[in-house]
Amino acid sequence: MDDETFSEIRDALAPGREREGRMGALFILEASLDDDDRLHSLLATLLRDRDAEVAAACAALIYRDKAMRETLSKELAFAWSRAAPEYRVYLLQAADPATLKELSEDVLEVPDVALKLGFLQRLNDLADAERELECALYLSRDASADVRDQALAALIARPTPGTRAAIWRLLADDAPSVRARAAAALPDFCDDLDAAIKRLRELGDDADLDVRGAAAEGARALQAKLNAQRSDALIEEQRELIDAGEYHKAMAVASRIFMQVAEHPEAMFQMSRAACGLGDVRRGIRLLANALEAGLEDAGRALDDPIFDPAREAEIWGELLAMIQERMAKE
Repeated sequence: MDDETFSEIRDALAPGREREGRMGALFILEASLDDDDRLHSLLATLLRDRDAEVAAACAALIYRDKAMRETLSKELAFAWSRAAPEYRVYLLQAADPATLKELSEDVLEVPDVALKLGFLQRLNDLADAERELECALYLSRDASADVRDQALAALIARPTPGTRAAIWRLLADDAPSVRARAAAALPDFCDDLDAAIKRLRELGDDADLDVRGAAAEGARALQAKLNAQRSDALIEEQRELIDAGEYHKAMAVASRIFMQVAEHPEAMFQMSRAACGLGDVRRGIRLLANALEAGLEDAGRALDDPIFDPAREAEIWGELLAMIQERMAKE
């Protein structure tokens, strides 16, 4: 770097200058970095600047340059451990993804809550799914409830067995905000629906209103999912019975389905098939119409199913055909 350029940049970075101008000078300096030894001294001085944002921007610049980082490694370590906490927060804001990942281990070990929260906000920038998960899981055990809460928020976006275990653990967290977030997340992260429903119902007695609300909503969602699973199994049983000509038994299975889910369109469709199989065409047509009105999926099946042959001879079949075609157009 020639003397004139160095002098201009050094003067622009002087402590008495406005911050905006100094930050702009750092940008120019980064574009002009070379092996000039005077830059080492200048940057080392800036790392100790009273303006934490300027010092952090200087550090971010150094971290991005491999040679400069190696030369000033001791100064960087000193700044991280001895500078004001705001310096570390500003550094995380200015750091590129590679630097952020490099600093992640140091971030996890400091007691600075603001720093950890700032790190969690940039967690996705690590661009390393495994490291992101490690950091979020580690911070989910932090002493600060705010950090645990935000770590849990980050974990929810990372569906893994580790995330599932953390959510179950945090259902018993001391902080109501964390318990509420864990309760709200559990429906999407459980493989044992019965156990999850039981745990959420236990939280219905929680002292915190938000926790009780999240637990109640989660329990309802899981119960609906469980009912749907049970209904699917029963509908498959209906199909098998109808294929075997056991129409009365298929109709009986439907009552068990409606104990799980009201107005289940697929169950109504299978009932209409069973009714037609029994020769009760009027009832079969009525049930098919009900299934279509309830939102039956793949309604075109009724057009090809031979079990509906007797129903196609009824006058009302034209109306049903129009309903089927309308439903198919929506699919």
